[in-house]
Amino acid sequence: MRLTDKQARAIKTQTKSVLVSAAAGSGKTSVLAKRVARLVEGGADIRTMLVMTFTNAAAAEMRQRIARELREEALRQGEKRLYEQAEFVAVSDISTFHSFCGKVVRKNYAILGLSPTVRIMDAGEMNRMKTQTARELFDGLYEEEDGDFLRLVQRYTRRGDDRQLMEYLFRIYDHIMSKPEPFAWAERSEHKNNEEYIARLKAQYDGNIMEHLLRAKRLMDASATLSGSKYPQQLAQDEACATLLGEAYSYARDNGVAALRKNSVGMKIPSITKGLGDECKKRIQDLYAQARKELKQALAGDDCENFHVTAGAELAHTQQDVCAMLALVRQFHEYYAECKSELNVLDYSDMEHFALRAFEDEEVRRMYADLYQYIFVDEYQDTNPVQESIIKAVSGDGNLFMVGDIKQSIYKFRLADPLIFKEKSQEFRAQAEGGELILMNDNFRSKSGVIDAVNGIMECVMCETLGEIRYDEGERLVGSARGGKTEILLACEADDGEDETRSRHAVEAEMIARSIERELAGEVTDKKTGAMRKAAFGDFAVLVRSRSDMIYLLKAELDRRGIPCSIDVEQARELKEIELFVNILRLVDNRRQDIPLLSVMRSFIGGMNEEEFARIRIGADRDKEPFYESAQMYAAEKEDTLARKLRSFYEKLDYLRTCAQSLAMPEFLSLVATEFDFETYLACVPDGEMKRTAFSQFLGMAAQLCAAQGNSLYLLLRALHETKKRDGAYVKAAMAAGGADCVHITTIHSSKGLEYPIVYVANLERRLTVQDFKNRMLIHSDYGLMMQYIDEQSLVRRSTIELELAKKQIRREYLSEELRVLYVAMTRAREKLFLAGSVGNLEKARHEWAMMHDMGSYEDAKSMLDWIMAANAGGQIPVRFAGDEEAGEKEKTTFDFDEYCNKMAKVEDRAELLSAARQPDIPAKVSVSAVKQSNAANIRRFLIPDLQPDDEEITGARLGTLVHSMMERVVLTGQDVREAALEMEARKLLTGQEREAVLAHTEWIEGFLKTSLYERIKTAGRVLKEQPFNLEVKAQSIGYEGEGSMMVQGILDLAFLEDKWVLVDYKTDRVTHNTVEQAAQGYAVQLELYARALEEITGIPVKEKYLYFLRLQRCMEV
Repeated sequence: MRLTDKQARAIKTQTKSVLVSAAAGSGKTSVLAKRVARLVEGGADIRTMLVMTFTNAAAAEMRQRIARELREEALRQGEKRLYEQAEFVAVSDISTFHSFCGKVVRKNYAILGLSPTVRIMDAGEMNRMKTQTARELFDGLYEEEDGDFLRLVQRYTRRGDDRQLMEYLFRIYDHIMSKPEPFAWAERSEHKNNEEYIARLKAQYDGNIMEHLLRAKRLMDASATLSGSKYPQQLAQDEACATLLGEAYSYARDNGVAALRKNSVGMKIPSITKGLGDECKKRIQDLYAQARKELKQALAGDDCENFHVTAGAELAHTQQDVCAMLALVRQFHEYYAECKSELNVLDYSDMEHFALRAFEDEEVRRMYADLYQYIFVDEYQDTNPVQESIIKAVSGDGNLFMVGDIKQSIYKFRLADPLIFKEKSQEFRAQAEGGELILMNDNFRSKSGVIDAVNGIMECVMCETLGEIRYDEGERLVGSARGGKTEILLACEADDGEDETRSRHAVEAEMIARSIERELAGEVTDKKTGAMRKAAFGDFAVLVRSRSDMIYLLKAELDRRGIPCSIDVEQARELKEIELFVNILRLVDNRRQDIPLLSVMRSFIGGMNEEEFARIRIGADRDKEPFYESAQMYAAEKEDTLARKLRSFYEKLDYLRTCAQSLAMPEFLSLVATEFDFETYLACVPDGEMKRTAFSQFLGMAAQLCAAQGNSLYLLLRALHETKKRDGAYVKAAMAAGGADCVHITTIHSSKGLEYPIVYVANLERRLTVQDFKNRMLIHSDYGLMMQYIDEQSLVRRSTIELELAKKQIRREYLSEELRVLYVAMTRAREKLFLAGSVGNLEKARHEWAMMHDMGSYEDAKSMLDWIMAANAGGQIPVRFAGDEEAGEKEKTTFDFDEYCNKMAKVEDRAELLSAARQPDIPAKVSVSAVKQSNAANIRRFLIPDLQPDDEEITGARLGTLVHSMMERVVLTGQDVREAALEMEARKLLTGQEREAVLAHTEWIEGFLKTSLYERIKTAGRVLKEQPFNLEVKAQSIGYEGEGSMMVQGILDLAFLEDKWVLVDYKTDRVTHNTVEQAAQGYAVQLELYARALEEITGIPVKEKYLYFLRLQRCMEV
């Protein structure tokens, strides 16, 4: 592997700590492994290095890579010491944070007051112990009639259901325990009613007001852009309004928001001017309407002058409940610690805190600091404050190497803090002597068609407030592998006359399945050989944000089409068979329950249908009574078959109830399964093997609950209820269905660190909603614990100033995380990326996307799809609609103009020409039965008749692609052609054979570098390379008959901006000096379309268009 300059710096820099900001696909794991190997080569011992990451899989991969690097270097140098070091990798400290902390705790158990045999609980055992401890604590407080506790139950639960209070307790406890000094941090929430904190709130409040002014000004700027020189009167008004709003912002900044409100009475935004075109008028009206709303929010209200009084009164009112809740958390912490001590166990949080406590002992800290000469942290963006404190405790001066990417920080729900990475990068950027920040943004994974889409969207959306990092030149992906593509798949609400029973999600799933079928007919690049091969099922991945019904719709659609697929994650979706078994248990415990009774009687156990249920109701003649009473009365009074069936069932329940009182609960559960022959039943249902495995897991989990709760069916059912409420299911069922060669359906989080040739990101319309906002109390690192304002006497329950400010910040952080999740999803693709979503009202959605794009208000997005479509306002990424899948449903389709021209140029007869040009997805309404003969002839007739490929293995088409890639690289950098080709081969962007083919035609490229056109490119203010576009055109304009429109796709080779655009297109056609002028005329239509597209995208006209014929080394203006 040939290293880039940035990779080399990351590997070689010593004497100072290093933070590597490594973008997706930049080879960070390889760099870390090579840095370790280089240090070992220089004399360091692998046993004096600490390498920490976050998953066992990542640690295992890191261990393998380091060992491989050392073995390869040992083989190259023939040095025995390197072989020995490679063997030591197996026993070196390369592990997860938790494993390292566990090792520290076990080694220092004596000074920590722990037993040497202490063990670590798994997640299931930890959750059960926490639930049991909280329940015992709550029961004791009920018995004591604790006033603070009872008040919390009354105020912060619905109908006194204390399980909600327990959820709050766990959430607050987990948040607090992510801090190095948990309860010292929590104490700050108990003392917030002070001038300093209220002043902080006021500053944030004023900042929000001023943000409304800025948004209003941006809206006026957007209106000015739309008005342009075409509507000078409206432009003058836009600019005047923007100036006024800018002055208002400056006044508020210098004099305060209160002064602005006092002195801005009557300030308003006028109506738009007359004489605007219809489309422009509508968009400007919308911008003005939104600007008025922003201005009203900035100026309305009189709460500025009374802010300190109001905020202080609210904090004082809620303080009692805040202190009571934190006292409850402390009690829980003490009870939980006692329970763990009695059972000689620790949880994951304990390991980190005990390790940190061990490092407080100076002798222990010095021992570890002396032991580890070098410390490496992988995925640094995922650390929490406790882990950061551990890193600081064991690291020395200049021996720390951290690698990560804040854009891939997607574990905030696990309390990871991306700001740790951000602050460290700012620190290293500002003080180079303390550490070095290295930005690695070269992407070696994805082709340009994917990278351009990622950059295009993230450059529009990701910023300091949304994503928590500015997507600038240092962050945007840089790649050199040409090819690939990105496409948006959009399902819309059914039109009148269509099947409205099909959900949009089902249509979306169908679109994805159809697209997979199309792509299976194509080729992908084999990662090992670099050669093209036919696409296989295992090359495809469908990623979803969360475990939802979309997963099952996708699986069902793929199954229907015979496409093998696997769901590669465990699903927290309840299996109805396990729910049925639990309903049997509920009836054994208490048969007076309608829903469990109906569930069991409707199943294979009761074998009843709706008609028999109706007979029970009618026969009992008690319509208004619960169903279970009707069933019991029918069983007692009737003598028919149905009554006998009911009596038999009730007799079995009586028998099982007796057994439940005498048997151990695990034995009783086995008895119930045997009595109803549950194993046989599971063997006969779809996915039976998976469900039998899940049922076995359920019985094991239930046995553990019984051991913790006691031998009671009632307690078991209560514990099962709490488990399902917390986890979404009693057990997680692994739904994998197939081997490696199948389409992988998985969550975005599960896909992190992986890559696939072809990726579909599905369900992008999923609503971005902060679930925490439904809660009556919130916790946040900056604000502490916050609660609603509740006054029982006046029957008031409302939010507070503090809560509203915190919600705004929490929403920003949530949206930032979701945007980073989208970035992770998009960067999993190597060659092709499909972004799939659905909308209800397409016209309304288009209007909202245009508004979002015009004013840059991406924080108003309701879904990831909103971000994508608003950022794609210029149409850089082609959109395929559901109707485009079926002939005759739409008048638009997607058509690759470059491919069309190439096919026309190489087909020998008209019949084959028509066959090649006719696309299967073109709708019948467009009437595309023929292509205009003149367009085909213009291109065909001027080519040399012999169009067969060269005798060499590299075909003419492939050679053209290679030369284009080299032109793209060399024209902008001025790099030597031979040097560039060798570098591309080293990066595996070219094979040796391809490199030789390029170098055999060096004069083609060097000839262009000698032209006057190239000299103009070097001095141009802006240069575009390989710019994709979409352009709607009339079918007739590109050679089709009929009145329909088509969407033309293409890629501009190069354009540069002087006062206007100059467009350049490279051609490798076999033309002669006698036919070159006529050939150039044949490309006139193509270049005209390119020019139209460039003008529509940028709003700047094209003044010149050139063709450069590489074989002739001749430039022709068209």
